[in-house]
Amino acid sequence: MSEEAVDEMRWCPRCERGMPASRCTPVELGVFAGERALTCPTCQGVTRGVEVVEHRPMPAHFLDALRFPAVDDGAYAWIGLGVGLWFFSHLPWIGGAASVCIFVTYALSVVQHVARGRKGMPMPTEFTHLDDYLFPAFRAGLAMLPGLFPMVLALGAGAGLPRWLYGALGGVTATFALAWLPGALAWASMGPGWFESLDPRAVLAMAQRAPRDYLRVVGAVWALALGQSVVLDVSRALSYALRVVPVLPGVLAWTLAVFLPLVMARVVGTFLRERATELGLDEAR
Repeated sequence: MSEEAVDEMRWCPRCERGMPASRCTPVELGVFAGERALTCPTCQGVTRGVEVVEHRPMPAHFLDALRFPAVDDGAYAWIGLGVGLWFFSHLPWIGGAASVCIFVTYALSVVQHVARGRKGMPMPTEFTHLDDYLFPAFRAGLAMLPGLFPMVLALGAGAGLPRWLYGALGGVTATFALAWLPGALAWASMGPGWFESLDPRAVLAMAQRAPRDYLRVVGAVWALALGQSVVLDVSRALSYALRVVPVLPGVLAWTLAVFLPLVMARVVGTFLRERATELGLDEAR
């Protein structure tokens, strides 16, 4: 099938996974003449349609991702996330750590939502226990460690090197860490165990099975990381200009700061959804 071909996506509520309609089994409905249902190839349950395009070129999805946090009800979730992170950041002792955990967990939830073919942003009602906030963030941190290790090693062991070489090593290893980030988020969103999260083979397998699209995702993440620095500068300038207004500068700064990271999560989730067959996720789910 060419990349331009379109295959309707179906969703199985029982298995909680998406699949192309071509993999489903058609079953005639005796009550309604001429109508049929498409059943899941795994559990034989009736599937429902989702508005997802299969095998669409990845760059086309990147433009859609830029609108993702602000479209429809997603805008309420995005602004609510900014307000919540601002509130938690003011808690004594644990404020900063709590904000980071909440955001990372929410970003992983976005990856899961998009990978499963669901529309819109996850709602706060999906997080009901403390474990829902802590464990996913810890898994993401463990999955990211192999990507950060070369940078930590280079910066720690290269302190005696000439400044230009030390800076070059930092730049190369930081670039590698950013290249590792999409795979780490994708792997952590699948809910691996603690030790499995540290296994670099899962991330390497994604890059090996869909190398061209993984590189495209990495390029998008690099571009968004550069854009994030601009957004942070803008948010600081706006916060300074509005400093006489209570609360608003902090809320505005957090809300703007999380926009592009949510776009990153959407890009990673789209990669998992659109290339599920190549990545072997159809069989794993």
